[in-house]
Amino acid sequence: MSIFENISPEVSKYVLWHEPVWSGAILGGATFVYVAVEGFDYNIINMSANVAFISVLVLALWSQVAVFLPNRAPPTAAPKLQLTEAQIRGFAEETTANSNALLEALFSVGVSKDKALIMKVLACLYITAQIGTYFHVLTCAYIALCVAFTWPLFYRKFKQEIDLAVSEGRKQFHIHSSKIKQQLLAKMGKGSGAGTKEE
Repeated sequence: MSIFENISPEVSKYVLWHEPVWSGAILGGATFVYVAVEGFDYNIINMSANVAFISVLVLALWSQVAVFLPNRAPPTAAPKLQLTEAQIRGFAEETTANSNALLEALFSVGVSKDKALIMKVLACLYITAQIGTYFHVLTCAYIALCVAFTWPLFYRKFKQEIDLAVSEGRKQFHIHSSKIKQQLLAKMGKGSGAGTKEE
């Protein structure tokens, strides 16, 4: 599945459901958090406090039950979240590289003499901004997560049909974008020609 070749092995084993229990747990946990925030108007503070409250309560009850079931005692130490310096550096470098690539692309378009390209980029950014007014960051992140976990399964099942549809869509897009570009250039040429005659 070539479209997933660039995904790191640590991520792909969950996204491609090689470990279905963990994949389901991640998607289910994200759904629970999203529904709690969106449906019950929770925020980060009260959600964190409630999670901590439930955790302490469960551990307290677990410890009391362990008196009668020694083999079911809770762990002696809390799990630790560990991040290596290499992981932090890699994340920072990747974020910086992607940010620089985005800024360079926007700058290249801004100073470009290709007016049709500028118009297309401005139109795409405007449409994105309008769509963004209906969703906030959490909703976009949740949608992206759902797509990441469901798209591979869907693609593997309907690979041939999806590849055919994407190929046809790309062909139609190039045809229509070429027509729009030619029309824009023709209008700009007429406008510059009229300005020259007036001079």
